Amino acid sequence: MLEQEFDIASILAARLRGEPDVDAQQRLDTWLEADAGNRLLFDALMQEELVKQKLIRFNKADKQAIWNKTKAGMISGTSKMPVARIKTIKLWPRIAGIAAALTAIAFGTWFFFASRQSDDSRYAQLVSESYGIASGKNTATLSVNGKSMQLSEAKTGVKIDNDKLIYSDGSALSAEQSALPKDENSVVIATTPRGGTYEFVLQDGTRVWLNADSKLEFFSSYKNKSQRIVKLEGEAYFEVAKLLYASGRDGHKPEQVPFIVESAGQKVEVLGTHFNVNAYKNENAIKTTLLEGKVKVLAGRETQVLSPGEQARNNGRSLNVQKVNTENITDWKENDFVFNGDDFKTAMRKIERWYNVEVVYEEGISSDIEIGGWISRKNNIASVLKLIESTKQVKFKIDGRRVFVYK
Repeated sequence: MLEQEFDIASILAARLRGEPDVDAQQRLDTWLEADAGNRLLFDALMQEELVKQKLIRFNKADKQAIWNKTKAGMISGTSKMPVARIKTIKLWPRIAGIAAALTAIAFGTWFFFASRQSDDSRYAQLVSESYGIASGKNTATLSVNGKSMQLSEAKTGVKIDNDKLIYSDGSALSAEQSALPKDENSVVIATTPRGGTYEFVLQDGTRVWLNADSKLEFFSSYKNKSQRIVKLEGEAYFEVAKLLYASGRDGHKPEQVPFIVESAGQKVEVLGTHFNVNAYKNENAIKTTLLEGKVKVLAGRETQVLSPGEQARNNGRSLNVQKVNTENITDWKENDFVFNGDDFKTAMRKIERWYNVEVVYEEGISSDIEIGGWISRKNNIASVLKLIESTKQVKFKIDGRRVFVYK
């Protein structure tokens, strides 16, 4: 089995390099026919743009942490581990040997050989049950002074350019939609539904990626304002542009205009930086995660200043800071699910929002389950659930837009 994994990894690498081999192709065909999951993995890795993005992310990743995960997967696959209080769903690959592991890492993704344990008929059942449940897409609405407009699903983002709205690729909205009111106090409300995501570029150049089931309120212009205030419900990733006052106030030298994100009684204050705010109402805390620069988080009488790689958690009673792996915080922005120590129900809420489904738990499903692994959000919901099912700890049944979880 391990020899086959080495072989398939090398064949896929050669295929991506454009080095055909008749004998290798026959072995690859046999492997593809053996399991529907193998075909899913192959199709994902043959998407040039997807692999390219994975390579870009890998170059920024903590490679030692990835290797540690791979080694942990080898150990869990070859030896009997002691039973712990917390049950861990391991989707990390059981790829034995440096050559195969490095091949997997070179793709910028993880091979899920470990999860080839559920049979094809079970996967076919999930596919059949999930008919009509599509993965999320680029979709959002904008409301300007109460007037609503649906944004194009063929576009990825929209921006404010010289007091008018255009798509990020430079194409125009309709004449009726593109014009912004002259009043600088005009409020723009961007909303994504469940299963939707969109990018917005504000008038000051700040880029905001809005995750599913989220809302962002902002002014159409910040030209003459002492603060750039936005209000967020849900989740967004911010790349804040630095902005100077046009001239120093009261004869003083020009200074930077602070950017403030308000969410459910919390404020995040920055000058120019990259960070993520998760402020969904059904999560147990507002999570502010810093990737670059520095931010100040204010909640009640508490204030915390974050450094890159830190996350502030505001549960309404206290504001705590801890180091985190930022990759599984911003996975959604890269159109992925990256589960790295996430508890099971938190992970399922991500799936719930992206596929616009309701998750229902059988009594007795543990809240102590943790999961780890990666899969593209472009996959259908059946592929995601099959990977989790392969751990033999939970099963799923789909009925309409409800996903039932049982033992």
